[in-house]
Amino acid sequence: MRLIDAVSGQAYTLSDLFYDWMDLRAEDPWNHSIDFQTELFEILMASVNGRNDMDVSGMTPREVSRYIIRLHNHLNPSTPWTF
Repeated sequence: MRLIDAVSGQAYTLSDLFYDWMDLRAEDPWNHSIDFQTELFEILMASVNGRNDMDVSGMTPREVSRYIIRLHNHLNPSTPWTF
């Protein structure tokens, strides 16, 4: 999976996003999630809802949806979403 910035065309891997998140979290902890999984969930949700300029490539929309659901269920085991 890669996330592509629709404005600049730059592609990000999960590793790139993780290191960017670590740097940004160190600079401004109030504006970034306490863990990377939550941050990734927020990025993916914003991407599929058109609230940021990132496009997901390397996965079908169905695969992205299933990944989001699994990530949500991992983060919130008491309120799982189902397929």
